[in-house]
Amino acid sequence: MLHDEMENIFKDELIQRVEVAVENKAVTMQTVEAKKNSYFQGLKKMVNLLQ
Repeated sequence: MLHDEMENIFKDELIQRVEVAVENKAVTMQTVEAKKNSYFQGLKKMVNLLQ
C-alpha cells in the first residue's frame, strides 16, 4: 500500500517536472523566435537605408 502511494507521488512529481520543462522550452523557443524576427527587421531597415 505504502509502496503504491510513494510510486504515485514520484509519478506526479515527474509529470510536473516534465510539464515545467516543456513550458520552459516553449518560452525559450518564443524568445529565440522574437529575437530572430527583431534581428531580421533591423537587417531589413539597414538594407533599405543603403538603397
